[in-house]
Amino acid sequence: MSGKPLEIVVRPSAFVIGAVLTALVTIFIQYVALFTPGGTLWGLNSEAWSNSWVGSMSFV
Repeated sequence: MSGKPLEIVVRPSAFVIGAVLTALVTIFIQYVALFTPGGTLWGLNSEAWSNSWVGSMSFV
């Protein structure tokens, strides 16, 4: 290396876009946790007919 210190610069647009996307994802996760039965929008198993929440989905 040439002896000059390495300077790392974060572009303001990337910072703002990252902050906005983080806020949107956080709000979506909070919505799923609050307004879906048991806090799960998608079941952990792949058998859709065995999930009891299918009849009472809040996303219609």
